[in-house]
Amino acid sequence: MPKRLLLSLFILLFSYLNFAYAMPTTNHLIRDDGSPVTYYLTRQKIASPSDTLLILLQGSECSSVAYDSTLNRGLSQVIPSADLLTVEKYGLDAYSPDPLAKELVFCPSSYIKYDSPSQRVRDVKQVLDRLQQIQTYKNIVVLGINEGGLIASRIASELPKVINAVISINSGGRYFIDDVLYRISRKLNTEEADTEQLAFIRTTERIQRENPEQLDLDNHGLLWWKDILSYDRQAILAQVTQPVLIISSGQEVDISIKSTKQMLGSLKNDDGKYNIRMMAYPNMNGQFINLNTGQSELIRVVEDIRVWLANYRVLQ
Repeated sequence: MPKRLLLSLFILLFSYLNFAYAMPTTNHLIRDDGSPVTYYLTRQKIASPSDTLLILLQGSECSSVAYDSTLNRGLSQVIPSADLLTVEKYGLDAYSPDPLAKELVFCPSSYIKYDSPSQRVRDVKQVLDRLQQIQTYKNIVVLGINEGGLIASRIASELPKVINAVISINSGGRYFIDDVLYRISRKLNTEEADTEQLAFIRTTERIQRENPEQLDLDNHGLLWWKDILSYDRQAILAQVTQPVLIISSGQEVDISIKSTKQMLGSLKNDDGKYNIRMMAYPNMNGQFINLNTGQSELIRVVEDIRVWLANYRVLQ
């Protein structure tokens, strides 16, 4: 083979190894109960490993994180050079039904029975511990949407020396029940809302009092409901010492910017928490669409997060 051609092939291979981006790899760990934890890891540059890991956490929906394009294609770009980690919930994997498919989706019974915010925290910590045994990341940032933001905050509170920063998007106010009552008030007229809110309060009281083991309410079982109703997000954030960015959409029907601001005000005034910043987008809904223009705001949100990361010097 001519030396010039050999040199050209070497340069081409070197360029590929340094600039090619890998596809996610599917990996598994085993929980204490013998069930698998499925996670996906995308290592960015093949030849020169990244020193930064971005953990992306989805909301409470019964669907595989592999289908979440907002996380995998959009918010993954807040740190373009970072390796990416996503972790499936209990009972789910990439073979679970696509949430965008037209056919009716049934959640796996194992998901209904065993999924909960606390289980998700344990799973992510188990995966993170395994990854840290293989490669030590200098920077680890955790980003979550909706319930994922709650999970992110709790992980950061439990791993203050491991997690560098938290980004929580549309994760609500202090208590989950208040967010649900707000959602009901936004969707129904006053009389219907009062009736629906009272019915929901009674349902939560029955769950906490009777422990109905066969519960399947809104694709969640007893463990999930008891867990989420016990969470005090303000108390969790009070334990987080790392920089925290809270992003809220003004047109998100499931949460109230007002309640989020009240919680953050209490954290600042009562707990002296100055490590938390809030960014509000008054005209944006939960799908990152500006309702005035009909255009996506996702790129703007990603850019704003990048600026925040730089200003707080999160990445060492």
